[in-house]
Amino acid sequence: MDMAWVNEFASQWFEQIIGLVSQGSKRVFVAYLVAALVIACVWLVWRRGLSLATAIKLLLSPRLWWSRSSRADYQLLVVNQAVMLVLRPLILSKLTLATVLFYGLNDLFIRPLGSSSSLGDLSASTIAVLFTLTLFVVDDASRYYLHRLMHRWPVLWAFHRVHHTAQTLTPFTVLRTHPVEGVLFGLRSALVQGTLIAIFVFLFADKVSLVTVLGANVFTAIFNV
Repeated sequence: MDMAWVNEFASQWFEQIIGLVSQGSKRVFVAYLVAALVIACVWLVWRRGLSLATAIKLLLSPRLWWSRSSRADYQLLVVNQAVMLVLRPLILSKLTLATVLFYGLNDLFIRPLGSSSSLGDLSASTIAVLFTLTLFVVDDASRYYLHRLMHRWPVLWAFHRVHHTAQTLTPFTVLRTHPVEGVLFGLRSALVQGTLIAIFVFLFADKVSLVTVLGANVFTAIFNV
């Protein structure tokens, strides 16, 4: 076996795992975890009457973060990152889909590449906010719909039930998924984002941009906090 390939794979695998807590677009980004800790502390002190020290001790207890269930969360997290790394070249990417759809729209409506519709008269800032909000709403709606199907269709529930076997809940439990579920949600993301990128670039050309905070959609960042 080529050790250079193994080293490269291990490096990318490690980067993906670290990226889960270091990138603002991820649901367990460290800033979101800190915000959740602060909110939980305030609730325990204000509503439950605990001291701040007791609240922190309770929230950071090893019995919570290193329980058998939590360890299973971490194991699945690590395995899923490896699976996605292997399958990524085989899975349709949002940029590939966006490119195909964009050229298809131009051919369908017979319009010169790079030109925009009459809607292109909108300001760049307005288009950016419109694209960012649309992407957030449609992406979240599609995630909800697929999650709903996971509960309704037995063939999908067979995979999704892994998420609901957790006995201890932490922020990382959100990543407790079967690899097949991870692939399905990855395809959903590529389909939704690729389609929206193609439509907006077709309508507004080079005026399309995403409003971000720490690399994440600003509305996603606000929602996660």
